[in-house]
Formats: sequence, C-alpha cells, structure tokens
Amino acid sequence: RSTAVALNERERAIVDRPIAACAGIAGRVLLLDQVGKHVMDGWIGRGADRHARWLAGDWLGLVYAENRGVAFGFLRGQSDGALLVVALAVLAVVAGFVVANRQSGWVVVGGGLVVGGALGNAADRARLGYVR
Repeated sequence: RSTAVALNERERAIVDRPIAACAGIAGRVLLLDQVGKHVMDGWIGRGADRHARWLAGDWLGLVYAENRGVAFGFLRGQSDGALLVVALAVLAVVAGFVVANRQSGWVVVGGGLVVGGALGNAADRARLGYVR
C-alpha cells in the first residue's frame, strides 16, 4: 500500500509541476551528455588516435563528427543568432506540448530528454562552435 501512495504522490507532482519535473530530467540529461561526450572525445574525438570504432563488424560503429549546422547540417553557416532563434522556438514548442499533455508522465519524461539533449548541443556550440 505504501508503494502505491508514493507512486501516486510522484505522479501528482508531475501533473502539478510538469515544467519543474521536465527541467529536473533535462538537467540530468545535460550532465550525462557532457560527461559522455568528454569520455568519447578521448576514445574517438579530435585528440584520439582513431576517429572511428567498429563495435560489430562493419555495420555498427561510432564515428567522430562535428556538426556546424542544426539537424544533419541543416542551416550550416547561419549566424549564432539564427540558430538561437530556432533553439528557442523548439524549446517553446516542447514546453507547450509538455504542459498541454502533463497527465502523461511519459510526455514529461520525453520532453526532459529532448530539452536536455538540446541543452547539451547548445553547450557544445557555445564552447566549441560546433556540436560533437
């Protein structure tokens, strides 16, 4: 019985404060993103002896890349201001979707994952000038 009450309280917190829950998840994802990229940089990044590692034959592997645009290089060469406007628009859409669908914990979790990944990419772009 106590497990059911704790779960209901957790669910209630997500419904009542979806942006706070989403932000908490996003913060954790941002941390994991940056730590993971730092580790991978040493393994296949700019300073590594190899820029590709194949994990299963020649069909599954990791390859180092630098993206200076947005998704798949789209908007490459645009100013940082234009990329910031696109990022803010995406953030507003995700936040609106999370608030509108706050009854679903999965939507809040998904929103946190998307925002955390976007923040990780923004941190790379601000620090390095590209997303790795």
